[in-house]
Amino acid sequence: MQTDPRLISDVRLLGRDAFIERYGHPFLGITVVEAGVDQQEAAYDTGVHSLDSSDLDLGIAGELNVLAPVQQRRGANEFSFITVGRAGNNDIVIGANSISKCHAMLQSASAGFTVVDAESKNGTLLNGSSLKPRKAQPIASGDILLFAPGITAVFLDAGAAYTWLRMAGI
Repeated sequence: MQTDPRLISDVRLLGRDAFIERYGHPFLGITVVEAGVDQQEAAYDTGVHSLDSSDLDLGIAGELNVLAPVQQRRGANEFSFITVGRAGNNDIVIGANSISKCHAMLQSASAGFTVVDAESKNGTLLNGSSLKPRKAQPIASGDILLFAPGITAVFLDAGAAYTWLRMAGI
């Protein structure tokens, strides 16, 4: 797994406020503990920042921790949402068989962000409650998503991502 050197450099060189100003978008801290998942494939995405699980304590048991920016990838669709799924054309790709090709969507809203289950096979839980397919629910920093058994993510605003990276000794 690889750690994006720009992200690590910025955490080391910038203060919290400058980091927030530079990144401004939230992150998903993703943990995959699904048997048989190729860890490199699970972290695949041109914009994903990968960390060894020993580097960052997400508060979720897991073998792989990935800090993924919640933003559209270059060349993404023209829609205003960020997609999460198994297929390579998603903004955030989690290459696990229990993840649907397009599993969920995140979207900026007037009061923050929302999350929507995209009629995924295994559903999506937000803080332990099942999301109704195609119904947007508000999501805040620190909220936990369960995309499928063994695949969890914590939604982090830029400030929380900075703090967690600093606590990890980066």
